[in-house]
Amino acid sequence: MSKPSLPPDVRDLLRLRTDARDRRDWAEADALRERLAALGWQVEDGQSGSTVRPILPPATAGEADTPASRLGEPATLATSIQVAAEDHPADLERFARGLAAHPPPDAWELVVVANSPSFDVDALLGASGLPLDPVLLRAEPRLGWADARTLGLRRSSGEITVLMDTSVEPVGDFVTPLLAAFEDPSVGIAGAWGVRSSDGRTFEEAPPGDVDAIEGYCLAIRRAALQA
Repeated sequence: MSKPSLPPDVRDLLRLRTDARDRRDWAEADALRERLAALGWQVEDGQSGSTVRPILPPATAGEADTPASRLGEPATLATSIQVAAEDHPADLERFARGLAAHPPPDAWELVVVANSPSFDVDALLGASGLPLDPVLLRAEPRLGWADARTLGLRRSSGEITVLMDTSVEPVGDFVTPLLAAFEDPSVGIAGAWGVRSSDGRTFEEAPPGDVDAIEGYCLAIRRAALQA
């Protein structure tokens, strides 16, 4: 799916801000950043220049697609499983069918962030055989990876939330081993694939045990850690 084009006023303000930065007029650049933010766009500066992305809207009560955050509430389920639906319907279908065949043993929910998808997410999930109705959150225009995941995390009702990538296929009960890791109260995050790093920039695969980071393909987080 192609990236949506910027509105003309946003494009013009971004150009003016780039000119201001080139002149090292930081006050003007900051003022233009605020004008872009007022229009709902967040500026991201990098070595190759400046870009903008939509600001994740604040969740408010009564909105069907971006409900109020539930993170301040006690968990009502053992597990929330979250995926983002974007451009790979076959991956989502395979994941959903695998989850339907191997559901978590305790009370759970599936949160699907429909991140400006290029296919009919409702129809695909409806034919997947899932034993429950997924919680479907819609994002238009498409959000970045972190904002899409944050949208889903706000909606989490589980004591443990598991972020999954749809490229992963459940072939068994993968939730029970994850939950077992949290029997240690010092564990805040666990996952299937861990990595280690000596400098925080380059990473290498790590064996089971304590690691420096967890790959996002399967990352589980305790509610208290998520709240923090």
